[in-house]
Amino acid sequence: MTIERLPATVVDQIAAGEVVERPASVVKELVENALDAGATQVRVEVEGGGLVRLAIHDDGSGIAPDELPLALEAHATSKIRAADDLLAVRTFGFRGEALASIASIAHVSVASRPRAGDSGASIVARGGAVEPIRPLARAAGTTIEVRDLFFNTPARRKFMKAESTELAHITEAVLRLALARLDVGFELISHGRRSLRLEAGQTLRARIAAGFGKELAESLLDVQLNLPELKLAGLLAPPDRARARTTLQQLWVNGRFVRDRTVQGAVRSAYRDFLAESLAPVWFLFLELPPADVDCNVHPTKIEVRLRRPSEVYQAVVAAVERTLRGADLAPRFRSPQGRPWLGAAPPLAAPLAAPLAAPLAAPLAATELREPFAAPAQSGGESLFEVLAEAPQRPAPLPFGSVAAAGAAADANAARPQQPSLLAAPPPVQLLPGRFVQVLKTYIAAACPEGLVLFDQHALHERVLYRHLRAQWQAGAIRRQELLAPLAVELPAADVLALEEATELLERVGVRLAPLGRTTIGVSSLPAVSAPRDVAGLMNRLVTLLRGERPEGRLDDFADRMLFTMSCHRAVRAGDPLGEEQIAGLLAEADKIEHAHACPHGRPTRVVIPLAELENLFKRRGF
Repeated sequence: MTIERLPATVVDQIAAGEVVERPASVVKELVENALDAGATQVRVEVEGGGLVRLAIHDDGSGIAPDELPLALEAHATSKIRAADDLLAVRTFGFRGEALASIASIAHVSVASRPRAGDSGASIVARGGAVEPIRPLARAAGTTIEVRDLFFNTPARRKFMKAESTELAHITEAVLRLALARLDVGFELISHGRRSLRLEAGQTLRARIAAGFGKELAESLLDVQLNLPELKLAGLLAPPDRARARTTLQQLWVNGRFVRDRTVQGAVRSAYRDFLAESLAPVWFLFLELPPADVDCNVHPTKIEVRLRRPSEVYQAVVAAVERTLRGADLAPRFRSPQGRPWLGAAPPLAAPLAAPLAAPLAAPLAATELREPFAAPAQSGGESLFEVLAEAPQRPAPLPFGSVAAAGAAADANAARPQQPSLLAAPPPVQLLPGRFVQVLKTYIAAACPEGLVLFDQHALHERVLYRHLRAQWQAGAIRRQELLAPLAVELPAADVLALEEATELLERVGVRLAPLGRTTIGVSSLPAVSAPRDVAGLMNRLVTLLRGERPEGRLDDFADRMLFTMSCHRAVRAGDPLGEEQIAGLLAEADKIEHAHACPHGRPTRVVIPLAELENLFKRRGF
């Protein structure tokens, strides 16, 4: 076969295949051009889900009449002049191929008038063929109309979805740009009906409410971090707002909406103590970095970027998000069957545990044979157990961006709301009213609180207590362990024995000492004090599942945490275990001393508050 140059129209259509995935891609590219042109108002008109007609109107700087043909040529742009400019890109577009690519697969008309010009002009391109310029009287700004998208690429058009689906994608594209530019007004019109209107100057929370719902917007927590070369701001949803999909994990780097695994992993790590792994937290984050630290020329649609210092960004994001979550009351509130959250004005759970209860609070949960007593870690310097438990995870050396401690101070000074206390601040414990509590279905503990009724999950709450004790001991380098008189032999598949042998050093640090006894047998000579020797086979199986599912290649702290999660879950009381009043009182007393008692280490809630107002609604006591 001979080598030949492709025709220009084919080249443009190949480029269009990379840039224009669906009508929403056209909207994104053209609205970004409008924003780069300094528009303060942008209106998007849609017909037929964008396949029949798209029109983007803006009041930006406009295009000079003699430059209109150039605007439709490939790789013609006003954004950069030399290769070095790619190291400091601040605009959305810079490749100069969007209009040419769109024009190769649609009928495109461009009408524009510069702000300083006396008259405007228009130009039309049909499938890449450009017609002569025509003079046009119009206001300053630009209108780009795209008709019959994919008219000459029917194979691509067949992959388009229903009109409603394509409109949803367009709405999502407009919202992403609108959240990044609060100073610009946006309007979306479909078949002559307004689908979305966002006024210039709205807050981020107001725009999220308009696009994703008022209920979600009102629940979001402010996060902010200011370092010399890194700024992070945005909103996080409490764990009880998590979803099964990651569609509401939205990130903007230097104003550009992107997907980045570094930041996504950092937020996931910060939520690890609050959220089940099967759920995805909801967040809207804006990251500002020096342009030279961000390469935005790594993906045809510019949806991905490459960070020059990803590990430092990771650490900073983890610190900021953890700090916000630690400073918030994350206890979930009961939602009525109609899906309406309770938004009453009752005070949050912020008072200390009331006394006396029906049984002495000093009684440990494990006072009987059900579980061993809780063991506090060794302390020095007069530190309280809570001070040990509340220590922040050990971090690597200070970041070039600035230390994490400095980040906390900066966030205090710059937070939009004065609701983010120090990382070591005590979380609000639950306040119980004097009186009796009761175990329900051998699974839940019911008690009265000032807001109404609080239900505890006994397994989740005990799991949290055990984990915090283990975690405190891990941080102090002194996991309390029990030495066995003789190693207990556990038979496992050969691959599982190898997995345990490879992790011997890490397991030793969390209190488990192993000795190989054969190809399919492992000997266990030491266990954490909270574990029971009779359960050693089950514990080894759980640890193997963890080890074979995720290798400890990241932060040792993160992986050790997962092992401690596993141990505490394995040893906690179960649903169906009967508890006496002394045991319940001891459990609640222990939970009152620790942070994050509202959720188990896997992120399940340990308690749910049913407000009095909601109880009255359920029993129809209001309005009768």
